[in-house]
Amino acid sequence: MFLIVKILIFITGTTKLLVGLTTFLIPKRRKRQISLEQDFNPAEAHEIVFRIIDLNSPATTCNPLQDFPFGLEGAFGGLGFQDKPIICGGYNNYPKYSNLKECYSLEDNGWTSAPGLNTEKVWAAVSPSPYPSGDQRFFVTGGKHDKHNENSSLNTAEVLTEEGWKTLPQTLPVRISKHCSVLVNSTTVMVIGGEQNARQSSDTYLFNTENEVWTEGPKLSKIRSHASCGRIRKDSQSQEFSIIVAGGLDENGTTLSSVEILDLGSNEWRAGPDFPFGIQEAKMVEYQNGEVILVGGISYPANQPIFQLQHGGADVDWTTMLEQMLEEDLGSELAFAFLVPDSIVECK
Repeated sequence: MFLIVKILIFITGTTKLLVGLTTFLIPKRRKRQISLEQDFNPAEAHEIVFRIIDLNSPATTCNPLQDFPFGLEGAFGGLGFQDKPIICGGYNNYPKYSNLKECYSLEDNGWTSAPGLNTEKVWAAVSPSPYPSGDQRFFVTGGKHDKHNENSSLNTAEVLTEEGWKTLPQTLPVRISKHCSVLVNSTTVMVIGGEQNARQSSDTYLFNTENEVWTEGPKLSKIRSHASCGRIRKDSQSQEFSIIVAGGLDENGTTLSSVEILDLGSNEWRAGPDFPFGIQEAKMVEYQNGEVILVGGISYPANQPIFQLQHGGADVDWTTMLEQMLEEDLGSELAFAFLVPDSIVECK
């Protein structure tokens, strides 16, 4: 039987959200409002524009970060050593048209080359490392070696060390991509759904660093790929975490609005509060006091509101946290969203 070990709420001090949007190369005009469902053309991806949003004070203006030199699809990002933002992998639609294993780190407001992955990865999943020693920063699972090859999903995991990326000898039981992953506790990661062995799946797997083996977790009630997941406070009174999964695509290609939650000590997912509309490829960010926020996603323009869920209890719904992500309208798709230190840029 699968059990989640008790976790106390972790309260982060930062309120700065880094948002990266892949903008489109449109003849004579780069900026316009588009519907991702109807007008998105990955071949037009041009560059990534980064913005810092102060979630506690949305009217605050933060100095912009340097734009990324090219557009990416299916890459991942997060905070590396010294809490420096890092962007890795993905597929470069323009100008290289290639699967990437390169990484880039933010240094003095500019993006510079960093130690690359051992394997090209598109649509991998990333979580904080479950190794408690503190000498690792990411736990990256699966992904496609080749975006255009349906049978190229990987069954490997890589972690970032001070010496570079290390591929773990323990392989996943399946080849997996388009999934999500979450740090369950200080020693355990869960990978959820996605495409497993070239088929969409509801299966979950756990990796525990104390015995360094992969085990099966509880199945989702629905098949989901391109879903979003994270940790959320169990209810308004609890100091324990649950695991939450939102949206995604089912086996028929239908975009889901449903939400599933896995509580401590349970071996079965329960229904959570539905999202206001069907959504896929959104970014879920674990926020203060055990809340989660959901940013971007396909089925809605990228310049949509940021939604918030305060806990996973029965008496709560998704609420609008920020009416509009950016002041300007960009033809764009959300590429990254993660919290960064308050000191990373100056805000007024």
